[in-house]
Amino acid sequence: GLDSGIIKAGMPADLVLVGRIQGSAGNDALTALSAGNLLGVAMVLIDGRLVVRGRSSQTPPTEVGAKILTDRIQS
Repeated sequence: GLDSGIIKAGMPADLVLVGRIQGSAGNDALTALSAGNLLGVAMVLIDGRLVVRGRSSQTPPTEVGAKILTDRIQS
């Protein structure tokens, strides 16, 4: 099987954090997406490295941004 579903040191870590953009339908990202609205990209990690922070230049900003609370890796 695939090594997926776990965020942990040593595991594959490609993550995209998205959110509802201002003015879109619903109260959350899934509702907005199901209504056909575009989502904003708040943060992207590829191979565990932060490659987009704050917002993507290709999408409108998310209503609520993503925040890094700690930079420590815990096993």
